[in-house]
Amino acid sequence: MTYRFEYDSERNIIGKNKNQLIGDHHQGSYNYFMTKSHLLGVSWFDYKPLKPIVIEEKVADSAVCTLSFCLGEGMEWSLKERPNKILGIASNESCVLTGGAVYSKSQFEKDKHYLGLGLSFKPKDLEGVYGYLEKNNLLTSYKALTLGLERFKTYAISPRVQGILSEVIHPNIDHSLNHLYLEGKFLELISVYLDETITEMSSIKSQVSLSKEDLEALREVKNILDKSFVQPYTLSQLSRMVYLNEYKLKTGFKQIYGQTVYSYVIDRRMALSKVLLEKQPYKVGEVAAKVGYANTGHFIKAFKKKYGVTPGVMARLCRSFNQ
Repeated sequence: MTYRFEYDSERNIIGKNKNQLIGDHHQGSYNYFMTKSHLLGVSWFDYKPLKPIVIEEKVADSAVCTLSFCLGEGMEWSLKERPNKILGIASNESCVLTGGAVYSKSQFEKDKHYLGLGLSFKPKDLEGVYGYLEKNNLLTSYKALTLGLERFKTYAISPRVQGILSEVIHPNIDHSLNHLYLEGKFLELISVYLDETITEMSSIKSQVSLSKEDLEALREVKNILDKSFVQPYTLSQLSRMVYLNEYKLKTGFKQIYGQTVYSYVIDRRMALSKVLLEKQPYKVGEVAAKVGYANTGHFIKAFKKKYGVTPGVMARLCRSFNQ
């Protein structure tokens, strides 16, 4: 089944709504809303097709920039001008696209969960951001891609950015203040993303050279850790699982993701513990156990180092705010 959508120069859907994808054969939602800040708009894609589908999209020529985050299954698409060139963004990766009219075709497989967030803005409205992206050669131009003049650039999503994205997806705030809360979070997301993710990645990529197989193995290590950080595998086990020696696993992971495997696991645990303390009336010891700490004291120390307060204080603040 094929769906076709057309967008104007400000990324608004013309005449249709992507929620038409929901029906007897599809599960999920697509939401797009305009903002009152310097952002042009925000799109949120949460979709699980119950049979294979194709989405064809036509976007009017414009200078709009879109910062996209892939949080579910990886996605692939092709451009009308270069149908044999497959572009793709893997799970927990991001990209920044701009410029030119776009005619694209995407394929979505049955029963896979596709989850993504896109932030669109006009360069003149966020001049400092656009200048930063352009200066550091971090933008991917659709026009250049159609002419075969540029490679498609993607960047890993750091744990800190993942934490902000989690707060966007699951806002812990009164519904009447939700729009204001999200406005602030989106701007925070852009600034942290530029400071921590893209700068770090571009700097790292200029320093080292890893084979395609090495990069795929390191990406798989990260995927494994994302699913097992509560009870993580040892470096030796990870090495055998992805067929990469321990030295290259340790050094390569830090080069690509900016932190050691151990630090990455700790960050994921801390992010989960913060969500648990905010959402549920758990005791500190219970949260420690749920995120993989046998020793509550070690958990408290790690939490305070990360957030500046103990988990007990965090829990009390959250309960007080929610009352």
